[in-house]
Amino acid sequence: MERGEAMIQAKETGNSRLHDINQETYMGTIPILAKERLYSFRDVGLSAAGFGIASWCYVQGAFLAAHVRFPISLMLCVVPVMLISLFVMLLVIIPARFGVDLWMYQRAVFGHRFAFILCITALLITWGWYAINCGVFAGSIVKLGQFAGADLGWGTRLFSACCAVLGLLLAIKGPYQVKRATYVMVPALIVVGIILLIEVLAQTDLGELSSFQPIYKDQYPTAQIAFLCTAEAMVAFVFGWYPALGGLSRLAKTERGSYWGHVLGYGFAMCVFTMIGCVCSTLISGRFGYFTSNPADWLAALSGPVWAVIAILIIVVANITTQMTGVYCLSMAVKVF
Repeated sequence: MERGEAMIQAKETGNSRLHDINQETYMGTIPILAKERLYSFRDVGLSAAGFGIASWCYVQGAFLAAHVRFPISLMLCVVPVMLISLFVMLLVIIPARFGVDLWMYQRAVFGHRFAFILCITALLITWGWYAINCGVFAGSIVKLGQFAGADLGWGTRLFSACCAVLGLLLAIKGPYQVKRATYVMVPALIVVGIILLIEVLAQTDLGELSSFQPIYKDQYPTAQIAFLCTAEAMVAFVFGWYPALGGLSRLAKTERGSYWGHVLGYGFAMCVFTMIGCVCSTLISGRFGYFTSNPADWLAALSGPVWAVIAILIIVVANITTQMTGVYCLSMAVKVF
């Protein structure tokens, strides 16, 4: 069935969701007309934030806190991310202007063969973040089992695979489902972040946090080298969005909304939640003497069992929806070839 016929049939049956799916998921390489776009600035910002403030922010924040002093780690959460994101997110303007995926015009710039190699290389390099997301999901399930008195450590790999599969099943439903999920996922993740901040600030202050030494301070020869390596890691953290920047931007109604929505989600929101990771990891390693980057472990150590269970359940659901957004965006990128 031709794209136009499919859209007409969807309109005649009154099934707007089928219309969106036919238009976007199954005909993803065909430009989307301006009047057919789904995402406003708010939608782009929420979708990007829901994707950007996933568990990898906590992992990255913990990495910073483990290698450099607390004030420096906070600075590294903000300056490299915001500075680099202002330039990297310029890539979303072309997809928003023409309604095509990022890799469609990358193919025009670099040629089909080199763009394909570049795309696959970028996907392979950044796929580790989704493995981290699945790992945090599995760790949260295991932690819930511990609260219930059950040892679920044997199923870590199985739970990780379940996160990936569930994300794939949701991503198949198309951009409308992604949009709806972000309206649940983003507030839920914000609640987790607020719970973590309240628990930390109730037990310590900035003076004590600044007095703690990084738990892995001896991993690098000097503090200057540690600073340079962690700063580079934060720059790479932003560039990790490169393969997926076309998935949401081609759905945006305006170029301005696409650009600032991505800066808000992949820049500012990611800064804030990486800082939460720095704060929590600094307190855990400084006061209890061990390192962990899993927010489920932080919640278990800092809060009571009730709040810990509620927050961990939110993390479990949010990791699935994050996986969903990632699978959708990356699938659209690969479909270009």
